[in-house]
Amino acid sequence: MTKAAQGFTGDGRDEKGASVYAVIQRYEGADHSRVEEGVRRIQSGLVPILKSVPGFVGYQVIDAGGGVIASVGFFGDQAGTEEAARKAADWVGQNLANMGQNAPQVTIGRIVILEGTPLPA
Repeated sequence: MTKAAQGFTGDGRDEKGASVYAVIQRYEGADHSRVEEGVRRIQSGLVPILKSVPGFVGYQVIDAGGGVIASVGFFGDQAGTEEAARKAADWVGQNLANMGQNAPQVTIGRIVILEGTPLPA
């Protein structure tokens, strides 16, 4: 990915040299027949909350099939990343508890390699 296109260098820092952090949350056991409903709820309810967290960079949700859903959030510092993880856990507990998923496996850390190409528009 080019710095101009994405704003990051290959070592996971932005163009100003600041680190970028990520939180990965992986849920298993979700009712696969209700995944689309859950994704709609996440888009309308959780995403605006995460966007309000200082340092928000981006957020993705992955449907891995078989009742496995994962999300990846990117933030400008560890504190924002940890705040986002807490807010996501609270929101999921209040809004998606009836989807059948187990408690998530959560991983938080600093991105040390970030490479790729910009996605086409």
